[in-house]
Amino acid sequence: MSKLSDFLLKRRHELRMTQVELAQWFNLTDRAIANYEKGRREPSLEIMLKYSRVYHVSIYKLVDLRIEDIKGGETNDINKNS
Repeated sequence: MSKLSDFLLKRRHELRMTQVELAQWFNLTDRAIANYEKGRREPSLEIMLKYSRVYHVSIYKLVDLRIEDIKGGETNDINKNS
């Protein structure tokens, strides 16, 4: 799981929402929500904006979490063979 997916799951639980309820807000399937929460899929910017509104959190926080996930997966190729 990623930092973003962990946050999405935790926040939904804090708001006492089900995946089905959230999917209805987003006009998605509950399977899509599950995939975001398990880190199998990355939400588009449009979906992240919807999360921002429903979760009452800044879009910048969500984008920062996504950037942290990307940075965490990077390797430094320059030092790879050192």
